[in-house]
Amino acid sequence: MRLEEASLSRGSNSGDISNKKESTDGKNSKQELGNGSGGSGSKGSSQRLVACLTTLHLFAKIRPNLLVPHAMTLQPYLSLRCQTQGDYQIISAVARTLEVVVPLLEHPSESFLAQLEEDAVKLVLQHDKTVVAACLSCLGSVVNHVTRNFKLIRDCFRKYFGSLTEYKALHEKNPDNPRLVQHRPFFRRALFTVGLLLRHFDFTNEEVRCGLPDSTKQQVMDTLLYFINQNCTDMQFFTLQAIGSVCIRHYDFMLGDSLKSIYLNRLVDLSVPLRLKVQVLNNIETYLQEEEIRMIKEDQQWSKTSKKENLKEMGDVTSGMASTVIQLYLKPILDCFINASSAVRQAAFRVTQLILQQGLVHPVQIVPYLICISTDSERVSLAADKQLQEIEKKYPGFIHMKSLQGIKLSYQLQTLVETCKENSPSQSAPKRVPDTPSKKGAPKCSVASALQESEGIARGFRLKEGEPPGALNGFLYSLLRGTKQQRRALVLSMLKQFDENSKNPLAQLLYLADNLAAFPYQVIDEPLFLMHHIDIMVSVTGSNLLQGFRESLLPPSDQCNPDEEDDDEDVNSLLHRLPPDTRPFEEFMTAAQGCLLLLMLKQHLKEQYGLTDAKITLFPVRRSENLREERAKEGYHYLYA
Repeated sequence: MRLEEASLSRGSNSGDISNKKESTDGKNSKQELGNGSGGSGSKGSSQRLVACLTTLHLFAKIRPNLLVPHAMTLQPYLSLRCQTQGDYQIISAVARTLEVVVPLLEHPSESFLAQLEEDAVKLVLQHDKTVVAACLSCLGSVVNHVTRNFKLIRDCFRKYFGSLTEYKALHEKNPDNPRLVQHRPFFRRALFTVGLLLRHFDFTNEEVRCGLPDSTKQQVMDTLLYFINQNCTDMQFFTLQAIGSVCIRHYDFMLGDSLKSIYLNRLVDLSVPLRLKVQVLNNIETYLQEEEIRMIKEDQQWSKTSKKENLKEMGDVTSGMASTVIQLYLKPILDCFINASSAVRQAAFRVTQLILQQGLVHPVQIVPYLICISTDSERVSLAADKQLQEIEKKYPGFIHMKSLQGIKLSYQLQTLVETCKENSPSQSAPKRVPDTPSKKGAPKCSVASALQESEGIARGFRLKEGEPPGALNGFLYSLLRGTKQQRRALVLSMLKQFDENSKNPLAQLLYLADNLAAFPYQVIDEPLFLMHHIDIMVSVTGSNLLQGFRESLLPPSDQCNPDEEDDDEDVNSLLHRLPPDTRPFEEFMTAAQGCLLLLMLKQHLKEQYGLTDAKITLFPVRRSENLREERAKEGYHYLYA
């Protein structure tokens, strides 16, 4: 416990410290900090104390019994006078530490417990959200497991919930009442505190209510639902925070129609402010985290009493409720992956990570969205890649099943992101584009011009300083590359999108071509297979387009020989043969541009890997086993479009 001695003695070099010495040092530290940081070294000492107490809290989360002898030494820090941010951190760390240590004390003194409760309640009444949350969590542990002093909790609840009901009555009478603005700070504090009180204390228990009505829980939720339905975004945001705290213990509200419609509306409606959308996702994330903690505690308890319990008589209703809740909100949560705001995407991804870790739903329905989010910023994409890798290990073939759907979703995401960049004023300044390495004598890569010409269009590659362009969906291909059947199926499914019957927009075809050009090919069989099928598709699609073009033209007025093909007609004569409805010709033009993209892609791969037409022509004839042994040797890198 050298670390704790350092935190309590503030740098003392003494060896074994008695309990009396620890109490004295702790008291001196408290008084020194309470008098303010006037000396030159007090700021550094305060920072060291914050670091020590934070580390002690981490120890307490793993081995709380180590701090049991020192609980009474830590308690005086709760009466510290807060003047700096470090003071708030000290109080929060001490409260979180006492939360797990005090229930382990054997026969703690009544004066110690009374002082602890008094200090915690004072801090709840006076300080900011971080301290309030820590102190109410500490009170929840101490009162529920040690003191059973629920009258104190009842009085605190009455104070804040009474203020909420008064604020609601004023708002119902006149929403423009100036008193509402005057009392708004306390209204926010009351919302936050009432939500935490219902999180840490079970107000459905008569012992906890201490004379409060049986419908206390429902009264609180009805009041919160009133505020959430007002037009004020600020009021909705703080009410959502309170609702999130309430639903951690009372998950049944998330299954009810009222709150379910509110949550779904905030997640689905594009006009909803982003911070409300993020808060709903944060509420679900916190619920899943707390539910996992609860299940771990129940498993530990079950391991102690498993021999005495009868499984048939248990009837644990709450064990599968997290899965039931997630089934209601899964689709809207996943749809939040396709959002222009990175904050929304990151919040949705954190929820999805918890869903996968806890095994609440089958992962196959999440795979396309993981493929999509793997093209996001690097921090998110690395975590998504890890999730995809784990799914491929546990469920081989699932990634392959949903690969094309995931690529299409990634195109939607990148289109949204590029549109947001184009509309953002901060993006108007020209950006420096990293150069790609090239060989001497090779055609220079005009990366800057290519990006400027396609500004606002989703491209399928990512550029890094000093590196060649990498495919956004490159990790997906690397997962499937080990199996020839799967990697070829992925390439063929992407090539099929260039078919004239698919009628995909040109921007999507460009995104697919970018990925096909920048995939991390390792064996020469891979680019040769792609180029071989490009030849087949271009020959079939090209002839079909020409035939359809000819059949859609009006017959010539002065044609002498109807059997003679008029390939040499000039532009003016063809324009006269156009029908009034030119939409089929526009579709032909788009499909023809897709063929041109494929031809450019083929030329790019030929130059990239040093391949010749002879090798491509001989590809179907040569044994694929020999090709597998020949590694793909990359040449210079450049953007083909």
